[in-house]
Amino acid sequence: MRSNFPLVTAIALVNLIFMGFTFSQTLNGSFTVGGPSPDFATLQEAADALKSNGVSGPVFFNIRPGIYTRNNGNNSVLVLDSIVAGLSETSRITFQPDQSSGGNVDNVILEMNRTDILTSNPSLVLVKLDFVTFRNITFRHIDSLSMFSNSLIRV
Repeated sequence: MRSNFPLVTAIALVNLIFMGFTFSQTLNGSFTVGGPSPDFATLQEAADALKSNGVSGPVFFNIRPGIYTRNNGNNSVLVLDSIVAGLSETSRITFQPDQSSGGNVDNVILEMNRTDILTSNPSLVLVKLDFVTFRNITFRHIDSLSMFSNSLIRV
């Protein structure tokens, strides 16, 4: 009896290569974050895609209405701290409310609530890049631990 192992291995390898090309396209255009059937469920997923894939033109992340936290508000909602290939003055990244789903400054909220000083991050948003814009978003801090060393945005 002949084994199909080499054929199965070859098919799996081709699938992995194809998936790598499919998911590693540079970002360009508009993407949704949060809500029903989004392009990215969280802001950090969007940031991770930026870091992995880079950009090839202006990128807009349209955030649907909601309160966005990470680990119940204990950790940064968004960390963009490494190089994003293609980022420039003309290929900017913009985070903004998704107006088509009713998003606005009053209902798109990034929130921090440090409850455990040992495991929490001191910043709600950490960005170490140029050409990143936040437009009409509410940044909110609930000071459960009465910590004064927090920052909402660290650039």
